[in-house]
Amino acid sequence: VYYDASGNLKFLLSQCVITADGEGSWADNEEASVTKVKIHSFEGLLFEYVDMPDNFTLVWQDASYMYMLAGEFASETELLRIAEGIQIE
Repeated sequence: VYYDASGNLKFLLSQCVITADGEGSWADNEEASVTKVKIHSFEGLLFEYVDMPDNFTLVWQDASYMYMLAGEFASETELLRIAEGIQIE
């Protein structure tokens, strides 16, 4: 979870284990444009919400985990830069 200097929530990062049945999706795609992106060579989905400017949700997964980065970002580029900076081991 990241807060700005005024204490306002800016974004959060979540990680969960992918279950054997592949269950797990966190993003609401209603009223959102969805774009496929690559994060650390893994395919992800970027949700940009029509009714909430500057609010994005990015979801991607590797062999073991699903990740979600969501919140208010200056741009899609800023969100992708932050996601690429996350160390996945």
